[in-house]
Amino acid sequence: ELAKSAEKKPKKTIDKTGFFKEINNFFNKSNVKIIETIGSKNGIDLEFIVEVQTSLGSIKYFCKSKDKNKISDSDIGSALLQAQSKNLPLLFVTNGSLTKTAKEMLDNDFKNIIFKNI
Repeated sequence: ELAKSAEKKPKKTIDKTGFFKEINNFFNKSNVKIIETIGSKNGIDLEFIVEVQTSLGSIKYFCKSKDKNKISDSDIGSALLQAQSKNLPLLFVTNGSLTKTAKEMLDNDFKNIIFKNI
């Protein structure tokens, strides 16, 4: 069974997707260091533990990246739950735009999320 899943994996490796390259370029420009790559769902949904350099030192974040046109409040909510389960703040990176509801949630309810559009 392991051999079969290993054979299928190369199609899903994240460094082969254009979206991963976009994320990597953003990280390089923003001085963000990938500590751990957690996973990928078809190269569309990428998860990392990253380290961000600040004037106060480095801060670890759970980073959720989505290659999706519209980011909904449920996308942000589920990413926030993942970040909280790891006791880390959330960095949400996407090439899409927020729905009206998601924008309102970010503005009013979620103060500890960094949302970046690339």
